[in-house]
Amino acid sequence: MKKQRFVLAAALLVLAGCGRTPFPVLEAQLGGLKGQPAQAVIKKLGEPNETSESAGERVYIWSTSDGSALAGDAVGLHCTVKVFVDKGDRVAHYDFNGNVAGCSHYAHRLDKSYDLFRSTTPMPPTPGAPPPAPAPAA
Repeated sequence: MKKQRFVLAAALLVLAGCGRTPFPVLEAQLGGLKGQPAQAVIKKLGEPNETSESAGERVYIWSTSDGSALAGDAVGLHCTVKVFVDKGDRVAHYDFNGNVAGCSHYAHRLDKSYDLFRSTTPMPPTPGAPPPAPAPAA
């Protein structure tokens, strides 16, 4: 069983290297929500897993974890997104922490065009390969 988890974790890490990471998407999308009502974030991410109070601010928390562990380190999906709102219930700042596989879920919820396995960066041409066919006219 541990060997299967290791193989799965290794495959996820290799595949994650093929696409774009979710962290710039989270940064851009959450940054764009600063000053917006908390409801704007909830509309995109869904209901938070929990809420708390910290230094006079309300904190909305979304988190995901599959609970997998290998050699004491979390290898599976895990991500936590925290959105801090002021007394007017407007987004003041945010924080996120997790791995590529876990945070990609939240990146996609914030930006539907985000896909972990489809990079928007064009791949360099393979030496000796024929040029790509032109795109069909729309």
